[in-house]
Amino acid sequence: MSDRRSPSLAWTNLGDWAEGDDFRAACARLARRHAEAVSLQPSHRVLDLACGRGASLALWWQLGVRELTGLDADAEALRSAREGLAGHGLVTDGAAGVTLLSGRHDQWPPVPGLLPAAHDAVVCIDAAYHASSADAFLRTVAHVLAPDGRAAWSTLVLRSEPGWRLRLLLRAAGIPSASLCTLADWQARADRHGLLLEPVAALDAEVLDGFSTFARSAVTATPAQADAQGWSHVPRWKLALTGRLCLSLTASGEIGYMLMKTRHKT
Repeated sequence: MSDRRSPSLAWTNLGDWAEGDDFRAACARLARRHAEAVSLQPSHRVLDLACGRGASLALWWQLGVRELTGLDADAEALRSAREGLAGHGLVTDGAAGVTLLSGRHDQWPPVPGLLPAAHDAVVCIDAAYHASSADAFLRTVAHVLAPDGRAAWSTLVLRSEPGWRLRLLLRAAGIPSASLCTLADWQARADRHGLLLEPVAALDAEVLDGFSTFARSAVTATPAQADAQGWSHVPRWKLALTGRLCLSLTASGEIGYMLMKTRHKT
């Protein structure tokens, strides 16, 4: 199943650029890393936090998963996801198939319909740093994860306190300071929520360096090229700002990018 059939099923993450310069392939590669981290199985009940326009949901379906829930706070993204999934013949908001819920991945009390302890696999691709805080995000994960379930997310991780220029860029990108913490702090916070957190991989080069290189070339692409490459839904100013931020992150060494996974403590 390819997302080329529907413009609504668009990717919105930074991507893993280790194996080329194709936007769709890079975004799907980063998503697949999450699937591998939770050992995704067709029998799993999957929750996709900050699911965006639905490309990741279509990928999980392609991998055989038939009980899917996508959560996002962006009404336009959910509308696009619903249209795109329907265009692929996927049932949405029915007894089986994909359930789409409107809400934030750090909302408390939980979003109505976001069932507690019901999901075997929880993924959040490149969005945990947009939560109001790391604690708020972990609280949601702890609430929805089944007793034997696994969760994986990719996020920015502090290595040292960022300087004022970098803080300004982070603020302009809508990244709350409370969502950024060191790996040790992530682990301590997870422990307080009854979770055992494990780092999976540091992805500074694959994600941050890769996206900054892509953004430098993308800002000069024609509209036809942007559409063909699958990122015409992303405003040029946002590409430029995000590319500059990624470049500044890797240059400073103060913030890295990491894939993590967690499960309930036994």
